[in-house]
Amino acid sequence: MKYFFKRAYILVLIITLVFGTINIASVNVKADKYVPALYAKDINNNDIKYTFKDGTLIAEGKGYADKSYSCRKKDIKKIVIKKGIKGIADYAFSECKNIKSISIPSSLTDIGFCAFYNSNLPTLTLPKTVRRIGAWSLTTNKPFSITMPGDFKLVWNDYLEEYERYISYGFKKIKLNSPYKPENKTQFASDSIYTMKNDPKYKSYKGTIYSKNGKTLVQVPAHTKHVKIRKGCTRVLESSLLYFGTTEEDGNVTFLNPKTVYIPKTVKKIVNDIKEYVNFDSKVKWTIKTKKLNGRSIELLCNIMSNSQRKKFLNSPNSRTIKKYNGMIITRSGILVRYTGKRKTLKLPSIVKRVGFNAVSSNKLKKLVLNKELKSIGAAAFNGCNHLKTIVWNKKLKKVEDDAFSDCDFKTVKITSSVRKWGSYVFAYNKSTKIIIPKKMKKIPAGMFIGNRVKNLVIPKTVHEIGNDSFADAKNKTITIKNGVREIGRGAFFGGDYTIKKVVIPKSVKKIGGYAFNMSAIKKLIIKNTSIKIGENALYSVGLMDVGKDPAKYFTYTYLSSMGTRFYQIAFFKVKGASGMEIEVSQKPNYSNPVVKKTVTNETGYVEIETPEEGFKYLRIRVYTINKNKKIFGPWKKISLL
Repeated sequence: MKYFFKRAYILVLIITLVFGTINIASVNVKADKYVPALYAKDINNNDIKYTFKDGTLIAEGKGYADKSYSCRKKDIKKIVIKKGIKGIADYAFSECKNIKSISIPSSLTDIGFCAFYNSNLPTLTLPKTVRRIGAWSLTTNKPFSITMPGDFKLVWNDYLEEYERYISYGFKKIKLNSPYKPENKTQFASDSIYTMKNDPKYKSYKGTIYSKNGKTLVQVPAHTKHVKIRKGCTRVLESSLLYFGTTEEDGNVTFLNPKTVYIPKTVKKIVNDIKEYVNFDSKVKWTIKTKKLNGRSIELLCNIMSNSQRKKFLNSPNSRTIKKYNGMIITRSGILVRYTGKRKTLKLPSIVKRVGFNAVSSNKLKKLVLNKELKSIGAAAFNGCNHLKTIVWNKKLKKVEDDAFSDCDFKTVKITSSVRKWGSYVFAYNKSTKIIIPKKMKKIPAGMFIGNRVKNLVIPKTVHEIGNDSFADAKNKTITIKNGVREIGRGAFFGGDYTIKKVVIPKSVKKIGGYAFNMSAIKKLIIKNTSIKIGENALYSVGLMDVGKDPAKYFTYTYLSSMGTRFYQIAFFKVKGASGMEIEVSQKPNYSNPVVKKTVTNETGYVEIETPEEGFKYLRIRVYTINKNKKIFGPWKKISLL
């Protein structure tokens, strides 16, 4: 299971101000794009007439059908939306549990968040003109059949986690009236899926989606209990079986959880088209008739199976494997599929060209010696070998995939320069106190050294980018970033138990991602480039910020969204010579009608503000002094929101 860093991101805005006659230069800060509640800003301009009689609600006109009749939700039995209406707004018909029928026009293009949430929908037809569908919009109290577009964009409110981004728990039957898009697989959870007859790329066979010629399996419906791949199919996309979402616990859960899987004689190849590695429940019974699988396909198939089913498969003649070298199972093409031995030192034999997915699970292994012919190491290949301290690299190794050595016991990591492609989280949660980065490494991948214990970390000038979360949750003693590094990724040094006195960000760095140094408790941060772009909360908890000769203010845009409102925390540092500050936010550039106006005293701390759901577009701030009980304000300083 891939490790994901659980960010405990504190939702704070950071502003550093310097008061006085010195010119203050703004630092542009790019914020994450916020997707607002659908159509909220347009509903007041609607030209819609509602008629309600004998349980039938009729909406006609132009604009977006809204929540005007939410007070009568229990009485609504039939909904008729006339042609001309463009969208259905958030929560418009949620909790309408007595609906018997719905009529939706071809003019409709958008359906809002929770539009029909927890309503009764015996059946529904969405026109192919619908292009945006909000999360949870079709999540009802029981599955129903639907006709809907295959090509649409899922839209969600920002406070939803990744694992919550779906339009429905599931449908009985889905009939598509526009071309099927594989990227929407997780939104098509159902008993069966039927493509449109003239779909240019895909075709349904008994409710399962294949390529147009029927030779590639593309998606098995999520509610299928007995998977029987049709005879004549030669390729199986891994994502056809293992499309999944991220759970709240940062794990993976497959949408498809069958009882049996049948693979016919015609299948020749399992195609790796997903990054993750998950397997089905141990109760799944596999029937594999094909004897034509290549080594890579065997590796991928083993990854899907449970331990007991894998063992049975590898002992069968269908697997085309050879068994040698005490505990190592290697395919004829040179892929080490499994090693369950108990040796303290593992020397890979010359036949091995690749170590497969999650292939080695030995808790006894302390040393690994790569053979000269090894070219790639698969995802999680040595994940969890928590006694593995030493690795002897070779010169032909070109690729190391995600989590390959995560949760091992390396004290020193000296990265080989031969590797051209590194995955993410490769050395995550080791106990490394020393890391040596080669000159040829231009980018440190996401999460590569998360959770390590490096004493003196040096990022060489040859590294152009420090990836997201790459050194997060670590216990570094010093951090040295050489001039040459151009970008520091999101959460790169987030958290950890730092006791660092000073970190210098060189002139070459043009961007610091959100949360990069958040919660790191660095006592002093010196930023050489005053035109640098800084992400939200990137510098929160940094003790003192020094930007050299040109003092600057730092602002980052973030929020905590809730039903109908948005909450902000604006954190600020004490301003020398000032008595306090005044903060103003507005939807209008001339601040003629500010949303919120706050006055704060000159102390390090934060202030909370609350705005309507649409938030604000403009922010300005000014400092003041008090003379004879009268406030004397300095000029307004506008903050540029990107």
